[in-house]
Amino acid sequence: MYSSFTILTCANFCRDELGRFVADKRCLTCLKMEGCSNLGGLVLSSSSLSTLWLSDLNSLSRMVFNCPNLREISLEFSRNGNDCTDLIATVHGLGRSCPILQIIHIASVRLSHAVVLALTASNLRGLRMLSLVLGSEITDASVAAIASSFSNLELLDLSGSSISDSGIRMICNVFPETLSRLLLALCPNISSSNFLDYSVNKWHFLSVSTIGGIQFATAQLPLLELVDCGMTVCDSNDESLISDETIKHGMEKGPNSNLHLIHQKLIIKHSKLKKLSLWGCSGLDALYLNCPELNDLNLNACKNLLPGQQ
Repeated sequence: MYSSFTILTCANFCRDELGRFVADKRCLTCLKMEGCSNLGGLVLSSSSLSTLWLSDLNSLSRMVFNCPNLREISLEFSRNGNDCTDLIATVHGLGRSCPILQIIHIASVRLSHAVVLALTASNLRGLRMLSLVLGSEITDASVAAIASSFSNLELLDLSGSSISDSGIRMICNVFPETLSRLLLALCPNISSSNFLDYSVNKWHFLSVSTIGGIQFATAQLPLLELVDCGMTVCDSNDESLISDETIKHGMEKGPNSNLHLIHQKLIIKHSKLKKLSLWGCSGLDALYLNCPELNDLNLNACKNLLPGQQ
């Protein structure tokens, strides 16, 4: 009898075979599978399953989960641009068939505001961690929908989205008493003209960056322990922005990315922050931290941040 099952690849499964496999394992609580590109369609029914991770999904004709005790789901889709899975229908069904979900992670270039609306309509009031990654069509309106539907989030990851300063302000207004992890890597529309220091010289005054947004979030969210703002403060003249970290996140610098100007300074004072990731922030040339609990600092590819400026 299985309680936990991990398969490195499900290349040999197709159509209904995975569904039958899960149905046969009546005590299965955890299933993690990679290489799911050949499934075609997916219908899973299980009264015992509580954790489900599927990766490399591609162009599924349908996705149905009848798992009333499912608490965590992770769905990672192919990033080759050919995926045509109907995510709206998929997330709409989660509320009906998986009512006690607490953790949702979806990585797909097809994520959009419409998908977020379908998710927020699913009545998942117990949701605590929400990760919607690679959705360039996720906007400030999406943040508003998330904030109005899931008021107790502890983790929010909107990396690769198109949210702006307004979205950050909504996040800060709604989640000051719950949010401990905020991930906004590669969000090119976040800028900080409202936070610029008018006392600096004209070149700094013209620099519009996410630094103010980062500082605003750390000032307004007292429970933050993890912040990831990789590739948000970039030197627009840097042609080597696609780093190992970018590849690891499944993201690339697009030709229309709103790259920010160089010579930016970041000041963060936070009593609980433990992990700060600024990977790829090549436009950052000074970093001042007063974070007594900080034990993990990622400055990979921050090439303009020199010793003595940290």
